[in-house]
Amino acid sequence: MYAATVPWMLFSSGFSKGIYFWGGHWRNNQEERYNAFSATWSYQICWSVIIIVLTALAFPFLDYFPKFLFTEPIYVALLVASMAMNVPSSMYEEYCVAHGKTKSAGFFGAFWDIFRTIAIIAAALHYQSILAVIIANAVILLLKLLMNVFLTLKHKIATFSLRNNPQARAVWNYAFPSSATAVLAILFGYGDQFILGYYLAPAQFALYSFGCLSIPPLLVFEQSVNKVMIPHFTHAMAENVRTAWKHMRFAIMDLGLWLIPSAIGLFFFAGPITRLLFTDKYPETEYFLKMYSTYYLFFVIPFDAWERAQGRTSWILKATGIFAALSVTSNLIGAKFFNAYVVLGGFLFWQFAIRIYGLYTMKKRLAWKYSETLPLVFLVRCFIVCIALGYATSWLVTQQTELYGHEVIAMLVWGIAFWVIYVVTFVPWSLRKERRERNSKKVLILTQYLNIGGLERMIYNLSNGLRKQGEWEPQVFVYDAIPGVSTMDESFKDIKLHRYNKKTGFSLKTGLSIVKVTRQEGIDQIHAHDLGALIYAVMAKFFSFGRLRVIFTLHSVVHFKKGPKHERYEKIFTLFADKIIPVSEQLQNIYDDIGINKNKTTVIENGVPFPAKTNSLAEKNKLKAQLIPGKENLYWIMCLARLHPGKGQLEALQIWNLLPVEIREKTLLVFVGGETELGYAKIIEAARAQAKTPEHIVLAGSTLEPTPWLQASDLLLSASLQEGLPLAPLEGLALEIPVVLSDIPGHGMFKGFAKLFPVDNFTIGSEIIAALINNPETRQKPEALLNRFSIERMTQDYVKAYTEL
Repeated sequence: MYAATVPWMLFSSGFSKGIYFWGGHWRNNQEERYNAFSATWSYQICWSVIIIVLTALAFPFLDYFPKFLFTEPIYVALLVASMAMNVPSSMYEEYCVAHGKTKSAGFFGAFWDIFRTIAIIAAALHYQSILAVIIANAVILLLKLLMNVFLTLKHKIATFSLRNNPQARAVWNYAFPSSATAVLAILFGYGDQFILGYYLAPAQFALYSFGCLSIPPLLVFEQSVNKVMIPHFTHAMAENVRTAWKHMRFAIMDLGLWLIPSAIGLFFFAGPITRLLFTDKYPETEYFLKMYSTYYLFFVIPFDAWERAQGRTSWILKATGIFAALSVTSNLIGAKFFNAYVVLGGFLFWQFAIRIYGLYTMKKRLAWKYSETLPLVFLVRCFIVCIALGYATSWLVTQQTELYGHEVIAMLVWGIAFWVIYVVTFVPWSLRKERRERNSKKVLILTQYLNIGGLERMIYNLSNGLRKQGEWEPQVFVYDAIPGVSTMDESFKDIKLHRYNKKTGFSLKTGLSIVKVTRQEGIDQIHAHDLGALIYAVMAKFFSFGRLRVIFTLHSVVHFKKGPKHERYEKIFTLFADKIIPVSEQLQNIYDDIGINKNKTTVIENGVPFPAKTNSLAEKNKLKAQLIPGKENLYWIMCLARLHPGKGQLEALQIWNLLPVEIREKTLLVFVGGETELGYAKIIEAARAQAKTPEHIVLAGSTLEPTPWLQASDLLLSASLQEGLPLAPLEGLALEIPVVLSDIPGHGMFKGFAKLFPVDNFTIGSEIIAALINNPETRQKPEALLNRFSIERMTQDYVKAYTEL
């Protein structure tokens, strides 16, 4: 216990806590954040050096001090010196946590903790000396410090800089009161044991200290949630104080979800636990543990989160000092005039009181309501469920022990049952109940590729529409890329884009990466746009214990042609989607035919931004000359689609070959689209070379901006074999140019507005095109059709779908 307090007594803990504040406070200013981290790190190192030097200077005089800790002064000196390195040796770890890199921080911290533990045990077993243990501890901390120096400099997190550092004073003003608070927190957190250690006999004190059982995972969990919350809370307070309360509320929910069952389980299983750890010779320990278990319930309420988020460490120092004085006073009175139970009761009362005081202060300053900040319904529901489970499982332990003996086995069996029932039943149900309350109004749009094609344009149109509409914030997650193929990344400059390049084949890490992004960004909904994305979305939903809701938009069923397994995958994974959105009634009917639940499906047709029509022939020719110089006097037939089998490029070439030669001589066939099937562009190029009048056929490649190509075209042609809801024909109709389409179900909605030809009869297709070129038709915008497929209508339908979940 005494050794554990040493780092706090060295006045150095405030610097590490400041990392979380500065990480959130300067989130949008990289230079100032770097200065703050540099000042923090520099203070840590300087302070550690000062402590080590002072310890070395004081070493000759340590014999004159009472030997509270050890029998030899060398032990004290080495312990203090090694603990002085503890704070700067955690710089990289704390930085990772403050920036949401909890996995990196966890692995880094766990590695060094395990390394240090092995070294200490090895030293103890080999040398059987406390001195060897302390030396081993000091050596490992020194190595960890050196590794932190290396990583901090390598990743350019900070540098040694105090002079001329504009943040040096601010860092000191934050850290010094925080460090002083940590010293007072020693009295506040350990005062009862210090005092009872003086008043009680060793045997009686052992009963008390055994009962006040410290559970490191619970303490670490509470500290970790607060560490992650502080930078987010700081940033939220700076941006919008009216909604920042949600961060506090959600942190309380996360804490309560795991601390409440832990505390209640500790209460109901206190007897078996103490008998397992300390044998049945210390029956009083059970009652101390039952009382002390309530201490972990208090952790659900953060004490100083708002004050730290505002940098008000002086208030924290003042409040901790007042409550520490009250606690120590009640501990002294209880120990002198009453007994250990009264002391523990007083200790618990003041621990609870300081957290309520912190909550009250935050409410008063921010004018928040308790009902807004505290998820009381959630906490009460969790408490009742855990009480019922705890009572039932503890009763079963008692019955099994009376019948068969082996209390430890009974406790393990029913203790595990307690957690399994809680995790499997209550946690997913509870998270679902709280989704509407969380309602982050953020959606993660998930797609395998972000190449230049119709699906990608739809994703961009939806994302941009949501951004402009303002109610929901879209973010896009792309998990794959085709080497050498152009992407639409540049178009998403105003939309947050997460790109993750998975390895070939199925990737478990992709699902985990999606979960990580949703947690960091506070996202509760995933919108998948193809079968692969649906599989990873469902995986992320599983890894998040059902926290995430999955929406799946079905654009086509062309993947069914790849084999029956894709249809089986679709049937299986759509079971876990919360809402399925076919883009046409035809696709919905296909889903009905293969047995997908119709109650989950809602048709939302794609929308498209309609380009403005060119005002004159001269303006159109000027645009043509900019796009393909020297071809402006020709009649342009535009095929706008990604280069992929089934999209009709080879079929369009066959139609071209059937056109009369006089038509081909005054016409230009233009293919615009990026390659999404490796090697397919070469196939089209070979077919072009063999086609008639090949000099009048152009493969223009991909484009991030298809609108100019549509405005320059005189006729739009699609000989596609399979479509969901194509966008290009809608844009062509908006431009009032002729649109010629293959007669497939995906083009059925354009009957009456476009010319359709049988998909297997290229002669009719060529005749329709020739007739339109020789006898141009006057066309008008089909206003009803365009309104039906507007971006605004599509966006509103998706907003409604998101909100319903």
